[in-house]
Amino acid sequence: GYDTAFLDQPPPRGAAADDFLDAAAMTLIAGRIASGEARPLPDPPGRDSFGIPVAIWA
Repeated sequence: GYDTAFLDQPPPRGAAADDFLDAAAMTLIAGRIASGEARPLPDPPGRDSFGIPVAIWA
């Protein structure tokens, strides 16, 4: 979903390259969740000891 030039740019000041890529991935998945395209793994999500859903979204 991103142009290669966007991902090849240096990270913002104070961030490492992996931080930049993590943020880009999270932005992409947030858009997929908002549009209803993303799916949780596992489906349905498990729950932690507080009852909060736990899943990886893709």
